[in-house]
Amino acid sequence: MPVAIENEEIFESTVNLLNDLGFVINRAAGKLRLQQVPAGSRHLPWVSLFPAIMSVDADTIETMCQQVAKLPVTWPDSVYTLVWQWFDEQAQAKRWDWIQEFGRVRTLENLIQQWDNPNA
Repeated sequence: MPVAIENEEIFESTVNLLNDLGFVINRAAGKLRLQQVPAGSRHLPWVSLFPAIMSVDADTIETMCQQVAKLPVTWPDSVYTLVWQWFDEQAQAKRWDWIQEFGRVRTLENLIQQWDNPNA
């Protein structure tokens, strides 16, 4: 499972946040290594996720989520499916808390337009 990236332009606050959340990240041979992730996220493609996450400066989960969502990264379709499956496995109360905190209200017209042209 170890994933290694160059130890350049890494934000110490992000490393500390992830270590506090149960990730095991260390430095070795001039590289930053992701040694372990929390059990519920082991199935995610960390080879592509880890460099993207480490490119943001975050000291809270909220900041990290906002920053990662803005990255110009193209994820494989499997990532969306895996993230949705993880979200779906969470307790319903927890899901609603996240939806209230991070979700957006869209008008019916906007929603239909998005469905008709998802790449717009």
